[in-house]
Amino acid sequence: MKNKKPDILAIIPARSGSKGIKNKNIKKIKNKSLIQYAVDTAISSKLFSNIILTSDSKKYKEEIIHYKNNVDFILRENRLASDKSNTLDTWRDSIRKSEKKYNKIFNYSFLLEPTNPMRNAGDLKKLYNIIKNSKYDGVLTLSPTPETFTKEKTLVIKNKQISYYVVHGAKYSIRQNIPKQFHRNGIGYVAKRDYIFNCKNNFLNGKIGFLIIDRININIDNINDFNITKILIENDKKFN
Repeated sequence: MKNKKPDILAIIPARSGSKGIKNKNIKKIKNKSLIQYAVDTAISSKLFSNIILTSDSKKYKEEIIHYKNNVDFILRENRLASDKSNTLDTWRDSIRKSEKKYNKIFNYSFLLEPTNPMRNAGDLKKLYNIIKNSKYDGVLTLSPTPETFTKEKTLVIKNKQISYYVVHGAKYSIRQNIPKQFHRNGIGYVAKRDYIFNCKNNFLNGKIGFLIIDRININIDNINDFNITKILIENDKKFN
């Protein structure tokens, strides 16, 4: 008898109160909102038992109407939608409400932030394969940080005086001396159910694996990020 396929939940978190770009998650590129990019990738991966959009705004529900039964909407409480809210609290809330709604326990759940529309189904499959075939509690995607943007190259201005952010920053003037650094890119997170409920407020508390995405991608935070992403997608044949 074949083993039962594990139940996997895709959570797309989209609060309405973005400060950098108003209603960022429903801004459109090529007639498709950032939310819809996340949903389309989740569906095309064929990994998920259920896909939910969680938001504090009922208006955002309109973004998933045409998906019919493929995606459901879960209203998020205001306390989970402020600038100071912890994403892990939203993750836990989404699992609880989804398990009640679908009457099932989700072995794994993914968090797919709409702010990086340049993810693809292959990224999600790789994340799942890593956690399925390892002892990791969770796995996240990373991108290499260009040397120009590392902490060793960062400057601060204090009392109108420029200085290095790190002590002895001057010794890193040669970029080859800078240690490899990485940043979270928002393409995806996956975790085992128990870990999300036990890791408190730090995803990195446990045994965490990673998938390095070494291609151009942008986690949209401001209007410049959005405009660059728009140009990249409009000129990429994969999105045509």
